[in-house]
Amino acid sequence: TVDIPGIPKDKLFYILYQKNGTAKIYVAVDGDISKMRKLISKDEALRLIDRIADIKPLKIKDKKKPEAEYKEALQKYDCTELFGLIKCLYFRKQERLKEGKKPTAVDEKYMKLAEEVLYQELGVVLDIPKDQVLDHLFERIEKGSDA
Repeated sequence: TVDIPGIPKDKLFYILYQKNGTAKIYVAVDGDISKMRKLISKDEALRLIDRIADIKPLKIKDKKKPEAEYKEALQKYDCTELFGLIKCLYFRKQERLKEGKKPTAVDEKYMKLAEEVLYQELGVVLDIPKDQVLDHLFERIEKGSDA
């Protein structure tokens, strides 16, 4: 059982711990585990990083109400899809700033969520702390695929 507000006290969970102990994932015993998947390998992660420039930003059909599309992309838990979502949100932010507007709260929320999910997985498979993943990405991109 877990002591989390809003969760029934008798509900059972599996608790998955990251090997360095910095993260816990709670999965309800009676829940749908079909969305769980094996982590990508270190080699897959490095190949993914090497092709960041080729990953297309997520295309949003309804620019006035993009949240459903953000949510759908996020729920796929696919690293390529997450990079596409992050790129889309980054470009939307830059466009709004150029127009003298602030980024929307929805865009900021989904950027944070997408980065959290992606950087957590890359941190685990590359064996680096999540908060160092972005620096590692830039370093690898600058050096090329030999990094």
